[in-house]
Amino acid sequence: NLSLWGIHLKGGRESRGGSVWSLPGWTEGEFELQDEGSQCIALACDVRPGDTVLDLCAGNGGKTLALASLVGEHGKVLAYDINAGRLKQLAASAIRARVSDRVQVLWDAGARSQTLTRNSSTKVSQIDWLVCAMKV
Repeated sequence: NLSLWGIHLKGGRESRGGSVWSLPGWTEGEFELQDEGSQCIALACDVRPGDTVLDLCAGNGGKTLALASLVGEHGKVLAYDINAGRLKQLAASAIRARVSDRVQVLWDAGARSQTLTRNSSTKVSQIDWLVCAMKV
């Protein structure tokens, strides 16, 4: 494991009685399924409670949710991605994970792809961390 948070589940679905998403606690937001890369990026940022982070490649929210846990209740994560569908999924995941109060999804619900605009209330000078990491 490269991530301090990562765990590997042994065995297949049969050994757990179904998918990981059916395990007790997932729907209650007790744990999140993420790839190890998202965890490593969040930890490498050295984000502190109260920080404001702009995640420019938020996708489905792996990094965003990890960062939201690090910024704490007084911090903020601004989540942006060019794919509106992925951001919609991220918004739902933030609610399930109980961090929607600190995750602001920057999107237009009617758009098929996104263009970042100036309508956010957060100024660049207020951002402590800028994260732009994507799978290639």
